[in-house]
Amino acid sequence: MRMNNILANMIRNFFVIFGVIVLITAILNPAYELSSKIIMIMALFALLSDLTALVFWSKKELSDKSRITRRVLHFVLVEIIVLFFGNILGFASGVTQNTIFGIEILGIYAIVCWFDWLIDKKTADDINDKLKKMKSNEKND
Repeated sequence: MRMNNILANMIRNFFVIFGVIVLITAILNPAYELSSKIIMIMALFALLSDLTALVFWSKKELSDKSRITRRVLHFVLVEIIVLFFGNILGFASGVTQNTIFGIEILGIYAIVCWFDWLIDKKTADDINDKLKKMKSNEKND
């Protein structure tokens, strides 16, 4: 994937990740107070998670196997980084809390991947529609 595509995806995904973190926190912990400090920490988590997308950068087109390998590596990096900083900042400690936190990270990751897929699907559908129109225009000429 080209660097400019990765950067555009990273900017978009930052806001998706941040929004999903806030929503999931509000839904799963309704009594939890979202202070400005906590919101900034969530933004930091979103940024750190998003920076790991650089593993998808490549000068050449990635094979399916390479793309899957990088997706798994990306997920592992996100889990490690967020769990590490989550423990340092006191969001999780102990096996049970870290397991729950890890599952929340997995859920957020799945939602972000789903949003990516929806956006890519819409782009592909738009391109296919334009190609069909071009093809039908060529037949009519």
